[in-house]
Amino acid sequence: KFFPVGTWGKRAPWMLTHTLLLAPVMTAFYLPPSYDKVVVHIWFSVIWLASYWCVAAAVNSFESARVAVFPSREERVNVEQYCKLTVAVGSGVGSGMTFMALTYPSLLVFLTAGTLSFVVVLTGLSSIDVLKQ
Repeated sequence: KFFPVGTWGKRAPWMLTHTLLLAPVMTAFYLPPSYDKVVVHIWFSVIWLASYWCVAAAVNSFESARVAVFPSREERVNVEQYCKLTVAVGSGVGSGMTFMALTYPSLLVFLTAGTLSFVVVLTGLSSIDVLKQ
């Protein structure tokens, strides 16, 4: 097996694989192959579906693993504070990159936003160690 349950837990592999897939998908969001209206609509639809799938799998694995990793209610309440904070920071960073790309639509801005998306998504891999417990 690639991810033995004894060392990885039940849900860490889902979090790892879908987060690793989400990083290039979010980078690709800012780099459509063409700016033709039809191509852009198809591109964004495919990217949206792929990113939604990855986010849903990662969030579900994290939420279900959190109950197993933190069995007491007090621990889960403390962890929830950090979860809300990281969601707020992630939403702000994602919105900021999108607003920059919409305000200054140039290849440099798109590449910068895509690279930042890649880095921000990969920072989520830090939770894999917690899920492996």
